[in-house]
Amino acid sequence: MRNGQRSSPGGKWNLLGSLLERFNPPPPQVNDPPGGLGIEGLPGDVGKLPCGVPVALIANDPQSYEVWMESLLVDAVLSGPVCLLADDRAWVDKCLHNNTRLSFAHEQGHLIIWMLSPDLRVRLRRNGLASLVKDLALVGFNPRHALFVVPANRLFKGLSSQQLQVVGGQLLRWCQRRARPMVFCLEPGETVQADTEARIVRVMTHVFLHVATLGQQAGRLNLYLERWEGESGAFFDTCYGLLPLTETESLTYDGSVTIGKVPELVNAPDQFDVITTRSVVQGIKGVPEHWKIVDTDADILSAATHAIAATVLLDAGSANDFTLKARLVHQLRLTHPRTLRILVRETHGKLRANFEQALLHLGANEVIYREVGFPRLLQQLVEGSRQAYTKDVPPKFELALGGLIPVSARGYQSPAVFVDLVRDMLESTHGLGVSHSYVQLQLLPRMPHIDAIGASRIARDGDLLTADENALHVFLFACPEPDLELALARVFACPLSQLFISQVVSFTDVSIKGILKTLETKIRHGLPDYTAALAMMAGPDAEVANEATPSETVDDAASGVDLLVEPLLPHKPVHQITVHARPISQRGADRPLYQPTVWEGE
Repeated sequence: MRNGQRSSPGGKWNLLGSLLERFNPPPPQVNDPPGGLGIEGLPGDVGKLPCGVPVALIANDPQSYEVWMESLLVDAVLSGPVCLLADDRAWVDKCLHNNTRLSFAHEQGHLIIWMLSPDLRVRLRRNGLASLVKDLALVGFNPRHALFVVPANRLFKGLSSQQLQVVGGQLLRWCQRRARPMVFCLEPGETVQADTEARIVRVMTHVFLHVATLGQQAGRLNLYLERWEGESGAFFDTCYGLLPLTETESLTYDGSVTIGKVPELVNAPDQFDVITTRSVVQGIKGVPEHWKIVDTDADILSAATHAIAATVLLDAGSANDFTLKARLVHQLRLTHPRTLRILVRETHGKLRANFEQALLHLGANEVIYREVGFPRLLQQLVEGSRQAYTKDVPPKFELALGGLIPVSARGYQSPAVFVDLVRDMLESTHGLGVSHSYVQLQLLPRMPHIDAIGASRIARDGDLLTADENALHVFLFACPEPDLELALARVFACPLSQLFISQVVSFTDVSIKGILKTLETKIRHGLPDYTAALAMMAGPDAEVANEATPSETVDDAASGVDLLVEPLLPHKPVHQITVHARPISQRGADRPLYQPTVWEGE
């Protein structure tokens, strides 16, 4: 302190920074190779560790950390002398015991190990890196040594923003004066708070110009270069796939590369391979000779065992085998890299909208509609060859499927049950991209409710119907607005104009929930339940008619826009109805046209 001026903490640390320069003369001429990332086969200079700048290596999970650190140190000792600054004595003992190369290097003095002292955090906050440099000099650290700090979490934990700036500057100057790599490895945190150090390294862009992450996807490890620079230029958001670990647990590049935060495939050894079944290409001429065609879906799994970025082309099949198809898509996605493309092609019927969404959520990249011809399909395969799957898929099939499968109920329901079922389906599909239709059909004057309900022929789970005093309420699960007209034509066995005078249609969850609230109010004031009357009038065939009928596929594309087409049940009228045909309006009237008669004494 001079002339009454107080020295700032930053000034104190900058003075200590000069001490670092005394301990680190200009970099000497060192002929040892820099070493690599411990991964075999990486292209070009990607796998080489840079010198003169600090390198941050981050593991996303404990298994990745264990495998990578050991492989990294083996690669390092093969390139030159190494100083390991470690924090976990048990881990060091395990590495030396399990790996003969590391053990031999340690015995020969080629690998020196120094354990981080318990008071390091306090000394770093007080003195910066000066005390750490002194410790390393005492243990024999010299200019020929590469430095690996495993893990480096403690170096950054608890430092303020100002201290991080100063320590970062000291670290950068220290590395610039050395000719061997200086690598700071961060282990994964057990909690979000414990992972703060990794986030700090990612944002210290002025210090850490080289940041790489090792993590897992679909059971396979991959190397992600957040930012990196080699002789061929800079890399950002570049991901290299690795082969599954063998018994020797060696890390090996599999030949695939993606770039971008939203991954886009650059290269893979099987990028243009296609694996499909005979049902997909049956009767089609001009199938490429290099396609691998198997007999059944069961053969797909074995044919795609080693696939990295191939295209698996599946047959959508029928509604009867949808669950098996969905499980296959889910299993393929969980057991392969995101670069594997899974396409599902409609070959006979049309997929219901919710089935299509389910396949996309379970791991399919795309659904190819039946209207798409084979030449256009070939073009799509080429255009989408760089496409990678980007969504997260839950490991449990039932959880991944979510609410995309409707309730196992169909047709008429009592008003109270109808409200509960519709509300449950709205909640289960919220945020999944599924659109429903809700229609209020105003009955013609003197049209009995029971006859209008009896004219309905609902054959899909999740499509429900009930009645209030003036109208029928119809909920169509996963029926978007463009498909409503055709769907309603299938729901009723006669033209709507013979039963109803107008309709009110809702497509949003908010509007549907508002209608359900109004219906609940009417229920509290009393609405009839036609369940028993319908059973009596339908007679002994009622039980059979209400059973779920097998789904079939048909050739008429216009007959089932949003579903795997199901056959219309034969119409068996309950009563012989005589009605006058009237045009049905596109939107409902402001008030009901018909009010029930209230008898005295009620």
